[in-house]
Order: sequence, then structure tokens, then C-alpha cells
Amino acid sequence: MDLRVCECCPTAAAMTSDGPIVAFRNRGPDEMRDIHVARLENGKWTESKAVHNDGGIFPACPVNGPALSARGRDVAVAWYTGVNVEPKSYVAFSSDAGRTLGSPILIDGNGSPGLGSENAERF
Repeated sequence: MDLRVCECCPTAAAMTSDGPIVAFRNRGPDEMRDIHVARLENGKWTESKAVHNDGGIFPACPVNGPALSARGRDVAVAWYTGVNVEPKSYVAFSSDAGRTLGSPILIDGNGSPGLGSENAERF
């Protein structure tokens, strides 16, 4: 598992037919805060991977974690981003229990609620 999970953003978990999957806001060394997923395989957590590289550098906690849902091997991950002061929400789908995820689909690009406006200019 990743040791730099954003502590203030809720982590999401779901059970696929292949085992558990978690989604969380990761923190890179440069404060990049993209949503990542990891899966439990053969008793070990896989290395986390970005659902999408949003490019949001934010030197504080955005307090917006992802949502995650699974049914069988189908997985959906939804998340908020405020990159470039443009609040948006996306969803990405997987049909292989989260091993791979499709391109993000914009579900709200008209001022998605999420990060407080006082912090939005920095994320």
C-alpha cells in the first residue's frame, strides 16, 4: 500500500469477485493529489496506480475522497477535482476488478461541489 495517502480525504473500499479494492487520494512528493486504487491479490496489496493523472498540486488537504462501487468484476470510481479552479467530477469504469480502468468520463463540469471555494484556487 502507499504510505502517502492523503489523511483528510476519506478512503473508499469495495469487494469485487476477485477480492477487495480501495480507492484513495494519494500524495506525491510534490503534493500531487490524484486518486489511486490498490487491490488485495494473493494476500498482498498491489502497488497503487492512478485512476487518472488530473495534475492537481495542492499543498493542503482537499478533503474530497473518491467513491467506489463494485459488482462482480465491474468497478466504478468517481472523484472530484478542482484543478485550475475548474471544479469537475469524473467517473472511470473497470470490467476486470480494477486491474485496468477506462478513460475518465466527465459527469459534472459545471461547478461541482467539493473543495471549499476558499481553497479552490490552489488546487
